[in-house]
Amino acid sequence: MSSSRKQRRSYTEDYKREAAHLVIDTGRSIAAVAAEINVGWG
Repeated sequence: MSSSRKQRRSYTEDYKREAAHLVIDTGRSIAAVAAEINVGWG
């Protein structure tokens, strides 16, 4: 394993709840909302 691992960001429960509501309330995909709020894989 490489020693240049990225550190995981942590998010508050409120932030995660609001992000989930964006998906649920707007009907957009998880990927679309993740891109909008600048979170995601990689």
